[in-house]
Amino acid sequence: MGYHIISIIPYIWFINVFFCTMTILITGAGGFVGRYATAYFKEKYPDDKILEADIRGTDLAINLLDKDKVRALIKEEKPSKILHLAGKSSVGLSLKEPMETFEANIGSFLNIMEAVRLENLTPKVVLVSSSDVYGVTKTQANARLETDCINPGSPYAASKAALELIGRQYYTHFGIKTIIARPFNHTGPGHPDVFVLPSFAKQLTTIRKTNGDPVLYTGNIEVERDFLDVRDVVRAYYMLFEKGKSGETYNICSGGALPIRWMLEEMISLCGIHVEVRNDASLSRKNDMPILVGSNEKLKQDTGWQPEIPISETLKGLIEYWEKK
Repeated sequence: MGYHIISIIPYIWFINVFFCTMTILITGAGGFVGRYATAYFKEKYPDDKILEADIRGTDLAINLLDKDKVRALIKEEKPSKILHLAGKSSVGLSLKEPMETFEANIGSFLNIMEAVRLENLTPKVVLVSSSDVYGVTKTQANARLETDCINPGSPYAASKAALELIGRQYYTHFGIKTIIARPFNHTGPGHPDVFVLPSFAKQLTTIRKTNGDPVLYTGNIEVERDFLDVRDVVRAYYMLFEKGKSGETYNICSGGALPIRWMLEEMISLCGIHVEVRNDASLSRKNDMPILVGSNEKLKQDTGWQPEIPISETLKGLIEYWEKK
């Protein structure tokens, strides 16, 4: 009796399509946002391999500035999705260390995209840029649109603008399905205290726990910013993978700005203490934008994303985190 070998081919195809796992590469997985993203993606993609790449604190410790190691990683793992979070994220630090900021932010992404090109892969890439690329404009009271001109006002913002240009080139010429995400300010438990709201939370909880000098130091708290909870931002990254359009840019924001002073007063109220607020000139930045707010209409229309976590809950979470610290 003969064997009909050809008849099993459709079944092999079925097995490959429906049972093979994908590899999802998250760079910067050991950072603040990266930890939230990794946890959320493991929940949403339970049958896929989540590859956590970072220079610290992950299963895969890799220097993304080493192009040979990056090439070897991409060749071996062949990721079908890449969330690029790695890099330096502090505006203040970029003003002190501009060269290091450019090298870290541009070099790491360029190594990844070039490795993907050389391996003839076409993964979906969500490149995390920043709302800071918009900079100061004449119409800064208006919500920023993705089509607005950009005017980066710091080395950090300039490095992110450069990443966007690089991402577009690899999409246009090499077919790598790149999506540019422009998150506005976001925070949550675990956010380092070099950033404004975690700094307030740390100072307030320290004053309350130690009965120390009730003085809180701030930079310019009259500016207004569009804040989201980090968990809403991570959920937006997931939605971009699922429904975002390659070659497009998306703001990730609440659509409304709040004064930093108001958020500080809310945090003081949550702590139930009285403090004196003092301005520290060293904490203020030159050319700081009085207001930065974005439009999230494009993101909502294309993906169905909506912000879910109110800022009051985020501020409460920050206070509770620093109380435990």
